Amino acid sequence: MNRNIIIDARKRQGLTQEDLARRCGVTGALISRIERGSRTGSIDTVSKICGALGLDVAQVVAHLTKTKG
Repeated sequence: MNRNIIIDARKRQGLTQEDLARRCGVTGALISRIERGSRTGSIDTVSKICGALGLDVAQVVAHLTKTKG
């Protein structure tokens, strides 16, 4: 798995962090922090991101938890 599946999925869809943030109803700064790994985000936020990108929530949560620790 690549370093960050959220970044990979976002870029594959041609979205900026701000585009993704608007789709999820959060700030671009929060998307940036989640992508960098300085925040994991709430399950609600991660769920919104996954929905916007067509990703599996369980896979993303497992990946974020693994890369955080």
